[in-house]
Amino acid sequence: MAQTQTNGDYFYDETDYTFVLNQPVVTPSFCQITYSCSMDAGSPRTDLCNFSAAGVSAVFDSVAGGYVFSTDDPDAIPFGTYTFVITASAAGGSVSADSTFSLHLKDPCDDATKITMVT
Repeated sequence: MAQTQTNGDYFYDETDYTFVLNQPVVTPSFCQITYSCSMDAGSPRTDLCNFSAAGVSAVFDSVAGGYVFSTDDPDAIPFGTYTFVITASAAGGSVSADSTFSLHLKDPCDDATKITMVT
């Protein structure tokens, strides 16, 4: 069963974009769940589940299924829509469910509310 999560917009302002997974309901509730992250092949980059470089931080939490992203560098991480697939697995991977969310990296120069000009 697939579940769509809340999508987000990001404007290269170095703040943290935090994705919190809507946890799947598992019965029996004491079964251990593990999480993994992958990216849709149509994303401008497909290596952002865990990525670290100057001016870029992308960290996936395999315990809770969450994700935190920040950057101020559109040259390193180009504008576009990045689609993430978070897979929750139980019973050694024999039972799983995918959740997707999209992170829209937007050019702040295209949004007048993001521009300040002082003379």
